[in-house]
Amino acid sequence: MNNTLLNFCFIASAMLASAMPALAASKPKLVVMVVIDQGRYDYPLKRPTGYGPPPGGSAGYQTFLKQGAVFTNTCYAHSVTVTEPGHMTLVTGGNPDTHGIPRNNWLDRASGSFVNDIFDSNYRILGNTQLKPSGKPGTAPTALGTAQE
Repeated sequence: MNNTLLNFCFIASAMLASAMPALAASKPKLVVMVVIDQGRYDYPLKRPTGYGPPPGGSAGYQTFLKQGAVFTNTCYAHSVTVTEPGHMTLVTGGNPDTHGIPRNNWLDRASGSFVNDIFDSNYRILGNTQLKPSGKPGTAPTALGTAQE
């Protein structure tokens, strides 16, 4: 009886495993995260054509809604939501005490000066400099405290 049950379980698991879709062998080359700050979670879903250039929004935005992951009830455990800590929490999955970005501006104890955003003078902005009108050289995730690949 035990051998019959064991054989049945083995055959059933082999059949189920063969029916499962194959997982991607490689990591994605690009991940695009879109965050709409200072808006309710349901704005993009209620007005799916309202974002992007007129008339009717952008086709790229429609593709995000149809093929991307849309999170309508996302919460994270820090009390005051500020842009950079919130974005870093979404990107890393860690809270500010883990990823190391506590505010948009914070005092860096090592240098004794205030750090703005994720500014890093070792990196330069490519292309249109109007994307960063402050004139600062660039930003990079080097201030993040979580492991990066």
